[in-house]
Amino acid sequence: MMYLRRCSFNKQKVVLSFILAFLTLPQWSFTQSGEELNAQQIFEKIVQYYDPDGIWNGFSGQMQMTSLMNGVLTLQEIAINNNTDTYTCIRTREDGVYIKGVENGSSFFSINGKAYTADEIPEKYQKYPYSLSEYYAQTYKEHHTFHFSIPLALKSAGAIPLDGVAKKYLFGRQCSAITFQEYPNHFEQGYYGIPITLYVLPEEGYKIHAVHLDNGYGEPKEGLIILFDGEIKVEGIKVPASKLTFFAGSLQFFIADVFENN
Repeated sequence: MMYLRRCSFNKQKVVLSFILAFLTLPQWSFTQSGEELNAQQIFEKIVQYYDPDGIWNGFSGQMQMTSLMNGVLTLQEIAINNNTDTYTCIRTREDGVYIKGVENGSSFFSINGKAYTADEIPEKYQKYPYSLSEYYAQTYKEHHTFHFSIPLALKSAGAIPLDGVAKKYLFGRQCSAITFQEYPNHFEQGYYGIPITLYVLPEEGYKIHAVHLDNGYGEPKEGLIILFDGEIKVEGIKVPASKLTFFAGSLQFFIADVFENN
Protein backbone atom coordinates (compact mmCIF):
# COMPACT_ATOMS: atom_id res chain seq x y z
CA MET A 1 0.00 0.00 0.00
CA MET A 2 1.24 3.48 -0.85
CA TYR A 3 1.40 6.36 1.62
CA LEU A 4 1.72 10.08 0.97
CA ARG A 5 4.40 12.19 2.52
CA ARG A 6 3.41 15.43 4.18
CA CYS A 7 3.55 18.64 2.18
CA SER A 8 6.43 20.89 3.25
CA PHE A 9 5.99 24.47 4.36
CA ASN A 10 8.03 25.54 1.32
CA LYS A 11 5.47 23.97 -0.99
CA GLN A 12 2.71 25.96 0.69
CA LYS A 13 4.67 29.16 0.12
CA VAL A 14 5.20 28.32 -3.56
CA VAL A 15 1.48 27.72 -4.08
CA LEU A 16 0.50 30.94 -2.30
CA SER A 17 3.10 32.99 -4.21
CA PHE A 18 1.82 31.59 -7.48
CA ILE A 19 -1.75 32.57 -6.56
CA LEU A 20 -0.81 36.13 -5.64
CA ALA A 21 1.25 36.64 -8.80
CA PHE A 22 -1.56 35.77 -11.17
CA LEU A 23 -4.30 37.54 -9.25
CA THR A 24 -2.65 40.83 -10.19
CA LEU A 25 -2.57 40.26 -13.96
CA PRO A 26 -5.00 42.25 -16.17
CA GLN A 27 -7.53 40.49 -18.40
CA TRP A 28 -8.70 41.54 -21.87
CA SER A 29 -10.55 39.55 -24.52
CA PHE A 30 -11.40 39.92 -28.19
CA THR A 31 -12.21 37.71 -31.17
CA GLN A 32 -10.32 37.58 -34.41
CA SER A 33 -11.03 35.86 -37.72
CA GLY A 34 -8.59 34.29 -40.14
CA GLU A 35 -7.17 31.48 -37.97
CA GLU A 36 -4.80 29.30 -39.96
CA LEU A 37 -6.15 26.12 -38.33
CA ASN A 38 -9.78 25.22 -37.62
CA ALA A 39 -11.02 24.03 -34.23
CA GLN A 40 -10.63 20.32 -34.97
CA GLN A 41 -7.11 20.78 -36.28
CA ILE A 42 -6.17 22.73 -33.17
CA PHE A 43 -7.65 19.98 -31.01
CA GLU A 44 -5.49 17.43 -32.80
CA LYS A 45 -2.43 19.59 -32.16
CA ILE A 46 -3.29 19.78 -28.45
CA VAL A 47 -3.68 16.00 -28.22
CA GLN A 48 -0.36 15.51 -30.02
CA TYR A 49 1.36 17.86 -27.59
CA TYR A 50 0.21 16.02 -24.46
CA ASP A 51 0.44 12.50 -25.87
CA PRO A 52 3.17 12.57 -28.54
CA ASP A 53 3.40 8.77 -28.74
CA GLY A 54 -0.34 8.07 -28.77
CA ILE A 55 -0.32 5.91 -25.63
CA TRP A 56 -3.34 7.28 -23.75
CA ASN A 57 -5.70 4.37 -24.48
CA GLY A 58 -3.20 2.00 -22.84
CA PHE A 59 -1.88 4.47 -20.28
CA SER A 60 -1.22 3.45 -16.68
CA GLY A 61 0.28 5.89 -14.19
CA GLN A 62 0.05 7.56 -10.81
CA MET A 63 1.00 10.84 -9.17
CA GLN A 64 0.70 12.71 -5.91
CA MET A 65 -1.67 15.68 -5.63
CA THR A 66 -1.63 18.41 -2.99
CA SER A 67 -4.70 20.67 -2.91
CA LEU A 68 -5.18 23.96 -1.08
CA MET A 69 -8.75 25.13 -0.46
CA ASN A 70 -10.08 27.36 2.32
CA GLY A 71 -6.65 27.28 3.95
CA VAL A 72 -6.65 23.48 4.21
CA LEU A 73 -4.05 21.26 2.53
CA THR A 74 -5.23 17.85 1.31
CA LEU A 75 -2.80 15.15 0.20
CA GLN A 76 -3.89 12.40 -2.16
CA GLU A 77 -2.35 9.84 -4.47
CA ILE A 78 -4.27 9.22 -7.67
CA ALA A 79 -3.77 6.45 -10.23
CA ILE A 80 -5.51 5.43 -13.43
CA ASN A 81 -5.08 2.40 -15.67
CA ASN A 82 -6.86 2.76 -18.98
CA ASN A 83 -6.06 -0.86 -19.89
CA THR A 84 -8.23 -2.17 -17.05
CA ASP A 85 -10.51 0.88 -16.68
CA THR A 86 -9.35 1.28 -13.08
CA TYR A 87 -9.10 4.44 -10.96
CA THR A 88 -7.73 4.60 -7.41
CA CYS A 89 -7.52 7.51 -4.96
CA ILE A 90 -5.61 7.18 -1.68
CA ARG A 91 -6.10 9.90 0.93
CA THR A 92 -3.81 9.82 3.96
CA ARG A 93 -5.01 11.66 7.06
CA GLU A 94 -3.89 11.79 10.67
CA ASP A 95 -6.60 9.29 11.57
CA GLY A 96 -5.93 6.76 8.83
CA VAL A 97 -5.65 5.85 5.16
CA TYR A 98 -8.79 5.96 3.01
CA ILE A 99 -9.08 4.48 -0.46
CA LYS A 100 -11.82 4.78 -3.03
CA GLY A 101 -11.80 3.60 -6.62
CA VAL A 102 -13.65 2.32 -9.63
CA GLU A 103 -12.87 -0.74 -11.74
CA ASN A 104 -14.93 -1.55 -14.83
CA GLY A 105 -17.69 0.69 -13.53
CA SER A 106 -17.87 -0.84 -10.03
CA SER A 107 -16.68 1.08 -6.98
CA PHE A 108 -14.43 -0.25 -4.20
CA PHE A 109 -13.35 1.17 -0.84
CA SER A 110 -10.88 0.61 2.00
CA ILE A 111 -10.43 2.11 5.48
CA ASN A 112 -7.06 1.41 7.10
CA GLY A 113 -6.61 -1.73 5.03
CA LYS A 114 -10.12 -3.14 5.50
CA ALA A 115 -12.22 -3.46 2.35
CA TYR A 116 -15.82 -2.23 2.23
CA THR A 117 -18.66 -2.23 -0.25
CA ALA A 118 -20.60 0.99 -0.76
CA ASP A 119 -23.43 -0.34 1.43
CA GLU A 120 -21.09 -1.25 4.31
CA ILE A 121 -19.34 2.11 4.77
CA PRO A 122 -20.27 3.83 8.08
CA GLU A 123 -22.17 7.08 7.51
CA LYS A 124 -19.35 9.15 9.00
CA TYR A 125 -17.00 8.13 6.20
CA GLN A 126 -19.47 8.73 3.39
CA LYS A 127 -19.12 12.50 3.77
CA TYR A 128 -16.27 14.96 3.20
CA PRO A 129 -13.36 14.85 4.00
CA TYR A 130 -13.44 11.04 3.69
CA SER A 131 -15.82 10.99 0.70
CA LEU A 132 -16.26 7.22 0.59
CA SER A 133 -19.44 6.60 -1.37
CA GLU A 134 -20.55 5.43 -4.80
CA TYR A 135 -21.18 9.03 -5.84
CA TYR A 136 -17.77 10.28 -4.76
CA ALA A 137 -15.94 7.32 -6.29
CA GLN A 138 -17.52 7.98 -9.69
CA THR A 139 -17.20 11.77 -9.62
CA TYR A 140 -13.63 11.72 -8.33
CA LYS A 141 -12.73 9.30 -11.12
CA GLU A 142 -14.10 11.74 -13.66
CA HIS A 143 -12.48 14.78 -12.06
CA HIS A 144 -9.10 13.17 -11.38
CA THR A 145 -8.87 11.77 -14.91
CA PHE A 146 -9.14 15.38 -16.04
CA HIS A 147 -6.17 16.15 -13.78
CA PHE A 148 -4.06 13.73 -15.80
CA SER A 149 -5.23 15.20 -19.12
CA ILE A 150 -8.33 17.16 -20.06
CA PRO A 151 -7.72 16.95 -23.85
CA LEU A 152 -6.97 13.22 -23.83
CA ALA A 153 -10.06 12.49 -21.74
CA LEU A 154 -12.15 14.59 -24.14
CA LYS A 155 -10.75 12.73 -27.14
CA SER A 156 -11.38 9.30 -25.59
CA ALA A 157 -14.97 10.32 -24.87
CA GLY A 158 -15.49 11.27 -28.51
CA ALA A 159 -15.75 15.02 -27.93
CA ILE A 160 -15.68 17.24 -31.03
CA PRO A 161 -15.00 20.97 -30.72
CA LEU A 162 -17.59 23.46 -31.91
CA ASP A 163 -16.86 25.37 -35.12
CA GLY A 164 -14.92 28.58 -34.74
CA VAL A 165 -11.68 29.65 -33.10
CA ALA A 166 -11.45 32.66 -30.81
CA LYS A 167 -8.49 34.61 -29.50
CA LYS A 168 -8.16 35.91 -25.98
CA TYR A 169 -5.49 37.66 -23.96
CA LEU A 170 -5.63 35.70 -20.72
CA PHE A 171 -3.32 35.78 -17.68
CA GLY A 172 -0.66 37.65 -19.61
CA ARG A 173 -0.66 35.45 -22.73
CA GLN A 174 -2.30 35.61 -26.15
CA CYS A 175 -4.30 32.38 -26.61
CA SER A 176 -6.30 30.59 -29.27
CA ALA A 177 -9.50 29.12 -27.88
CA ILE A 178 -11.69 26.18 -28.88
CA THR A 179 -14.91 25.14 -27.13
CA PHE A 180 -16.66 21.80 -26.57
CA GLN A 181 -20.39 21.68 -25.93
CA GLU A 182 -19.83 19.25 -23.05
CA TYR A 183 -17.81 16.28 -21.85
CA PRO A 184 -19.65 13.36 -23.52
CA ASN A 185 -21.13 10.60 -21.35
CA HIS A 186 -20.25 12.47 -18.16
CA PHE A 187 -21.31 11.10 -14.79
CA GLU A 188 -21.59 14.26 -12.70
CA GLN A 189 -24.67 16.14 -13.83
CA GLY A 190 -24.35 19.92 -13.83
CA TYR A 191 -20.55 19.93 -13.80
CA TYR A 192 -19.34 18.54 -17.11
CA GLY A 193 -22.55 18.77 -19.14
CA ILE A 194 -21.58 22.35 -19.91
CA PRO A 195 -19.34 24.21 -22.40
CA ILE A 196 -15.62 23.59 -21.87
CA THR A 197 -13.14 25.98 -23.49
CA LEU A 198 -9.44 25.27 -23.93
CA TYR A 199 -7.12 28.29 -24.18
CA VAL A 200 -3.90 27.25 -25.87
CA LEU A 201 -0.55 28.75 -26.86
CA PRO A 202 0.14 28.08 -30.57
CA GLU A 203 3.75 29.25 -30.28
CA GLU A 204 4.36 26.53 -27.65
CA GLY A 205 2.99 23.63 -29.66
CA TYR A 206 -0.64 24.25 -28.59
CA LYS A 207 0.07 23.75 -24.92
CA ILE A 208 -2.93 24.53 -22.70
CA HIS A 209 -2.68 27.82 -20.82
CA ALA A 210 -6.11 27.77 -19.16
CA VAL A 211 -9.50 26.04 -19.23
CA HIS A 212 -12.95 27.55 -18.70
CA LEU A 213 -15.76 25.39 -17.28
CA ASP A 214 -18.94 27.37 -17.95
CA ASN A 215 -20.96 25.75 -15.14
CA GLY A 216 -22.46 28.89 -13.62
CA TYR A 217 -20.39 28.77 -10.43
CA GLY A 218 -19.43 31.95 -8.57
CA GLU A 219 -21.20 35.25 -7.98
CA PRO A 220 -21.05 36.37 -11.65
CA LYS A 221 -22.35 32.89 -12.62
CA GLU A 222 -19.58 32.60 -15.21
CA GLY A 223 -18.15 29.29 -14.02
CA LEU A 224 -14.54 28.37 -13.26
CA ILE A 225 -11.31 29.38 -14.96
CA ILE A 226 -8.36 27.02 -14.42
CA LEU A 227 -4.83 28.30 -15.01
CA PHE A 228 -2.12 25.75 -15.86
CA ASP A 229 1.54 26.19 -14.89
CA GLY A 230 4.60 24.02 -15.48
CA GLU A 231 4.67 20.36 -16.49
CA ILE A 232 5.67 16.93 -15.29
CA LYS A 233 5.85 13.73 -17.30
CA VAL A 234 3.92 10.69 -16.12
CA GLU A 235 4.65 7.45 -17.99
CA GLY A 236 4.93 9.16 -21.37
CA ILE A 237 2.26 11.86 -21.19
CA LYS A 238 2.61 15.52 -20.20
CA VAL A 239 0.69 16.60 -17.10
CA PRO A 240 0.33 20.15 -15.72
CA ALA A 241 2.56 20.60 -12.65
CA SER A 242 -0.06 22.83 -11.03
CA LYS A 243 -3.52 24.24 -11.58
CA LEU A 244 -5.03 27.36 -10.07
CA THR A 245 -8.82 27.59 -10.18
CA PHE A 246 -10.71 30.88 -9.93
CA PHE A 247 -14.35 31.89 -10.20
CA ALA A 248 -14.50 33.40 -13.69
CA GLY A 249 -15.68 37.00 -13.90
CA SER A 250 -14.38 37.96 -10.47
CA LEU A 251 -11.12 35.96 -10.34
CA GLN A 252 -11.87 35.03 -6.76
CA PHE A 253 -9.52 32.20 -5.81
CA PHE A 254 -11.15 28.78 -5.36
CA ILE A 255 -8.56 26.00 -5.18
CA ALA A 256 -4.94 25.18 -6.07
CA ASP A 257 -3.74 21.71 -7.09
CA VAL A 258 -0.05 20.74 -7.31
CA PHE A 259 1.11 17.46 -8.88
CA GLU A 260 4.30 15.43 -8.38
CA ASN A 261 5.69 12.13 -9.60
CA ASN A 262 5.87 9.35 -7.03
